[in-house]
Amino acid sequence: MFGILQRFRDSSISQKLTLIIVATSFIVLLIASVTFVAYSLISFRRQMVRDLSVQARIIGNNTAAAIAFNDSKNVTETLAALKAEPSIHLVYIHDRAGEVVANTSDRIR
Repeated sequence: MFGILQRFRDSSISQKLTLIIVATSFIVLLIASVTFVAYSLISFRRQMVRDLSVQARIIGNNTAAAIAFNDSKNVTETLAALKAEPSIHLVYIHDRAGEVVANTSDRIR
């Protein structure tokens, strides 16, 4: 450790300035990179939550009448549309009493 400090002290002013500028640039780039990655992860998570919420509302609206008339076949057919979404693995639809009307457990990948 003391050898590094001794070498820094003995180096020319241009070498010292170059080292300080390079170190400062590295630290700023590191902070900017960490900030960018964190922002990207947060944005991705928010967008995924937003997308899944919209899909849940659409499925809910499309199955409301079928649930009201106790038509679990129609609800299951509506849920089949979710096969196109790879991030959805399992869906349960419950009626007002909490009973499972339909689910996608038979199509788990």
